[in-house]
Amino acid sequence: MAQLLEEARRAHQRGDEERIVETTYADGRWIQILPFILNLDYPLKSNPKKLLRRLDPPPSVILDSWKRKKYVTLAYDDTDAGAVAEFVLRYIRATSG
Repeated sequence: MAQLLEEARRAHQRGDEERIVETTYADGRWIQILPFILNLDYPLKSNPKKLLRRLDPPPSVILDSWKRKKYVTLAYDDTDAGAVAEFVLRYIRATSG
């Protein structure tokens, strides 16, 4: 995960604002990373706000939008990429079932 965030950061530094870093995992679930934006598969029906609070995201991670059983979009600051990567791994574990 940290490597994917780093790839997005390097693309941003090169001025490649449209670069999307993507990966799939476990049964077709997916992650898309753009500079300062995370799009994550969201398989749950519930509002993700409570889940996100429980997962204790870094201060820079902010819920932008979501759609039940589709996706969650989060804004983030790439200065704390290590903490963001750890948070995403917690999110994957919490939403895998």
